[in-house]
Amino acid sequence: MKKQILKTLTAFSGFKVYQEWDKKDFEDFIEGYGFSLVEMKLVYGGFSPIGVMVGRKVPQEFL
Repeated sequence: MKKQILKTLTAFSGFKVYQEWDKKDFEDFIEGYGFSLVEMKLVYGGFSPIGVMVGRKVPQEFL
């Protein structure tokens, strides 16, 4: 319920949500483009979490 209210408020303020991710889905998405996840940090607060991800490109011969 809280998530839906926040989405509605951000939509009214002009921000559009194109894709919602949870941590695992985002990791899978990044790995699907040939990157290996090295580290991910999320800071929760405000309307939504802010994150930093460090990845490494996996050489083509290892895919």
